[in-house]
Amino acid sequence: MIKNVSQIKMCNGCKEAKPFACFSTTKPGLGDKNNLRSRCKECRSKQNLKWHHANPMRAKENRNNYYNSNLEKEKNQAKSWRNANKKQHALNNQLWKKLNPSMNTKNASLKRTKKLRATPSWLTAIHYAQIQEMYDVAVAKTVQTGIKHHVDHIFPLQGSTFSGLHVPWNLQVITAFDNISKKNKFPQEYAEFAWGNI
Repeated sequence: MIKNVSQIKMCNGCKEAKPFACFSTTKPGLGDKNNLRSRCKECRSKQNLKWHHANPMRAKENRNNYYNSNLEKEKNQAKSWRNANKKQHALNNQLWKKLNPSMNTKNASLKRTKKLRATPSWLTAIHYAQIQEMYDVAVAKTVQTGIKHHVDHIFPLQGSTFSGLHVPWNLQVITAFDNISKKNKFPQEYAEFAWGNI
């Protein structure tokens, strides 16, 4: 039982009297005389969750806008959480990779191509979506046929005479066997355009 009645506030949501600690603070003039919100944290959490489910696109847009406006703060918080929860972070990564195989492969490939400076800076969001689609198709074909498929660069990123780029129009989905057999060879149908043959 709470002895200090002055530290009790009635929640407008659940209509229960709760300690001040159960309420979030807000800017002066937006809350009560103690700068506390009208609903308790639990009620606000339920209300926010309900709104997010009813407005997924708007919620995502709001989240992205907040993240971009508070980039350093978000990065520091994420880094602090990772350092304090290394095991959980590793488990989360493993689960995400298992549930998102195509995105995981795409991200790994993108990281590699950026190191090779094969990903142009002028790629747009549509280009990245088209690249992601290729990796989705590779996973779908693997599941449908039972044969492992890869996303291959038609013009190799490290060709002997010509290096391609990590762009949608330089990608194709082929079997893993064909991809491994192809190695970094220049496409035969384009051989006449190879620098060594001009």
